[in-house]
Amino acid sequence: MEIFYKEKLPFDQDVMEAVKRMMIQDEGDDFTLYGRTGSGSGVGCYVGFIKTGGPAYRFATNISGTGTEAKEITMNILKKYRLSS
Repeated sequence: MEIFYKEKLPFDQDVMEAVKRMMIQDEGDDFTLYGRTGSGSGVGCYVGFIKTGGPAYRFATNISGTGTEAKEITMNILKKYRLSS
């Protein structure tokens, strides 16, 4: 996620920007949340990053369960630390 966030992958800038636009999950006055869920064989994940008025935070949540459950856990953590609404 770090090299994707910093746009250090061997893809055209336009492609990386398009993927980032597709990853937008939520936006507020002072944040933009980018993420994707994934599930398979009893494992779920939610990976992405959140841009705030300050630093950006990258995250990866991997659980026994579904991607939807991983996203819910991540969202609860982001809300706890007031990084998302």
